[in-house]
Amino acid sequence: MNNIKLHSISRVKVNLYLHVIGKRKDGYHNLDSLVAFPNIGDKIEIYPSKNINLTITGRLKKELPTKENLILKASKLFKNNKNGADIHLNKNIPISAGLGGGSSNAAVVLKLLSKLWNVPLPSIQDIVLLGADIPVCMDWRLQRMQGIGDNTSFISSQGHLWILLLNNGDKTPTNLIFKELSPNNFSDVITIPKFNDTRSLIKFLKSTRNDLEKVTIKKFPSIKILLDHFEMTSGCLISRMSGSGSTCFGLYEKKSEAVKAKNFLLQNIEKPDDELIYALILKNLSDRQISLDKKLINYIINRIDRSYGKIFDFIYKIDQMSLKKRKSIDLKIIKEVLGE
Repeated sequence: MNNIKLHSISRVKVNLYLHVIGKRKDGYHNLDSLVAFPNIGDKIEIYPSKNINLTITGRLKKELPTKENLILKASKLFKNNKNGADIHLNKNIPISAGLGGGSSNAAVVLKLLSKLWNVPLPSIQDIVLLGADIPVCMDWRLQRMQGIGDNTSFISSQGHLWILLLNNGDKTPTNLIFKELSPNNFSDVITIPKFNDTRSLIKFLKSTRNDLEKVTIKKFPSIKILLDHFEMTSGCLISRMSGSGSTCFGLYEKKSEAVKAKNFLLQNIEKPDDELIYALILKNLSDRQISLDKKLINYIINRIDRSYGKIFDFIYKIDQMSLKKRKSIDLKIIKEVLGE
C-alpha cells in the first residue's frame, strides 16, 4: 500500500480573453473567459499516509505557505474523511501571476485524492467556494468560464497554436486589481462562434480583450512594455495579459516562430533598454513607497547592470542602506551601492 504513488502535472491556466460582465451584490464579479491549459506547470505527487501532510520544493517554495496552502484546504473538502496522504508539490508556476497556479494545484490534488481514497469528488458548489478558478482547472480542455467560475463549458477547436509565456516578476494580487475596476471596464455578453481552424480562433480573439489589462498596467506599467516586446516579434498573432497579470503571452502559428520570439525576448528582456529599466526602477521604488528624482533614476540607468535580477537587488540594497542610515536616498547612497 505504501508503495502506491499518484502523480500529475498541474498545468498553468491562460485566459485567452477575459471579460468582466458586471459586479454582483455579494461583491463578486461575473466573468466571461476562454481558458486554455498549456502543457507546462507544477508537479504533484501523492502517497498514502495516516495524516494529511504537505511538502513543497522547487525554486518558488519560499513564497508559499505550507499550513494555509490551498492544497490543504482542498483536502478538507472530502467530508467525513479519515484517510491521509503525503502530498509533495514541486512549485514552478509564479505566484500572483495570472496563471491560476494555486487553483490548478487544488484541482489536481482533488482528483488525485479522489482516486487514491476511492471516494467521489466534492460538489462543484463546495469547490467554487474554495476558489472561483478551481472548477475550470478540473479539466484541461479548452473551456469557456462564466459566472464567478462555476459555469464552465467545453469549446471545440481545430488545429493548435504555440504559446509563449513571459513573467517579469511583478506580483499582481487579484483582489487589488478587481477593487480598481469601474463599470467603464465592463464588457457585454458575447457569442462564441464555431472555430473551424486557428485563423477563425485568432480572428475571434482579436475582437475580445482582457478587461483587467488597463487597470493592471496602470499599477504595473512594465507589463505594457512586455506586451510591446511581444508585438515586435515576428509571427505573433496576438499578445495579451493573462488573468489579473502579470504574466503575458503571445500566440504563434509555428513552433519556429515561437522559438525565435523566445530568443528575441530573452535577449531584449534580460538586457532591457532604458525605457524598460526606467519603468522597472520606478515600479520597484513605488512598491517600497520611495520617491526619487528623475535625474537620480537616469543616473542609475546609465550605470546599473541590465538585468531584472540586478535591478531588483539594487533597489533592495539602496532601500536597506537608506533605512540603516536613517536618511532619504540621495546620490551618495546610490554611488555607495554601485561601488563608486
